[in-house]
Amino acid sequence: MTLTLDLPEEITTGLEAKAARLGVPVERFAVGVLRREVETGGNGAATAIPHRRASGFGKFAHLKISSADVHRDRREEVERDEAAFTSRTAKGAAA
Repeated sequence: MTLTLDLPEEITTGLEAKAARLGVPVERFAVGVLRREVETGGNGAATAIPHRRASGFGKFAHLKISSADVHRDRREEVERDEAAFTSRTAKGAAA
């Protein structure tokens, strides 16, 4: 499916900045954002959180960071992993 979107400047700027920070093309990053939206049912939380991820949160109680910081860092890590996986699978499909 191909979509053409008329996005406000602040959304375009945000997408470009985040994609650049992750080192992926903005189009691939946007697909990842849409995929996560579909997979989470639009509520911003995964429908099934693995027990190991949820249970490990107490390990960070001694750090001077908020839970939002931990969640943001984890979300960015997942985005990097997804981008790397997508890149590898795209290269494999092209070969």
